[in-house]
Amino acid sequence: MFEFLWAVFILGLPVAFMSWYLMYRLYQSGRVAKGASFARVKSAFGNINGKNKGKNGEKKDGNKPDDVPELNFAERRWVKFGGGFYGVTALVTWIIIELGEGLSFIGNFPGFAEMFNDGIVNFIIAFLVNQFQNFIAALLWLFYWLEEGRSLLIWIGVPYIAYLAGVFVAGKSRNELVQLWNNRRIPGTKSSKEGSLTDKDH
Repeated sequence: MFEFLWAVFILGLPVAFMSWYLMYRLYQSGRVAKGASFARVKSAFGNINGKNKGKNGEKKDGNKPDDVPELNFAERRWVKFGGGFYGVTALVTWIIIELGEGLSFIGNFPGFAEMFNDGIVNFIIAFLVNQFQNFIAALLWLFYWLEEGRSLLIWIGVPYIAYLAGVFVAGKSRNELVQLWNNRRIPGTKSSKEGSLTDKDH
């Protein structure tokens, strides 16, 4: 039970927020209309990734991810990680890794003299190597989260359900979400709509 709650807190909630944000941006940019089918959304992912090509093999959008002005930093990272559910989870994992290392560095700051002890060039090389390692670790996010004894089902199922929830919420307006909340049905009770029909019958 603790493992499930921890997975929800450390991975599920961030994935839900990130998927909502990325899909919201996708809708706002006009790449996908709200209410579009899953096939249309998937096609939009393909266009952003440059996977959809013309007859001669050229990319339809003619741009690499970093060259598309509509994409911000988070979206470009998402694209580099593959887009969709896998890319969202990889992006969240990358952010968690970077934040953890950043906080650890600040908390154990060795001082500038020690930091550049081997020279600025070696420091830059070490930094770039570390960034590459973090990118690979995030790309292989399932192995990062699956420590010894952890449940494969939990660490795949939790982020996937969170991803679907984020996409669902992003596709709804505030009024639609309020209406869904008001029309929710609690087991053993009648919905508000059923109650109003019953009142009319009497």
